Amino acid sequence: MNIADKTIEAINKKQCPICVGLDPTIDKIPKSIVEKQVKEHGNTPKAVAESFKEFSFALIDELADIVPVMKPNIAFWEMY
Repeated sequence: MNIADKTIEAINKKQCPICVGLDPTIDKIPKSIVEKQVKEHGNTPKAVAESFKEFSFALIDELADIVPVMKPNIAFWEMY
């Protein structure tokens, strides 16, 4: 089964044609997540990357049962 078939199958199963883009920017991440990561990693690119990861994983966990497709936009992550 190819990716298009898997996507159609997931859309039909969840009755939802939505794809959630994971396109994080640091100013849109909850302050509590950023502060936690800055405390652990300092004011560094690692803190930003870990903030993106924590927030995105939380979104995935919350949406996995209802959204068939989630796509990280690698350009938002590559710089970190």
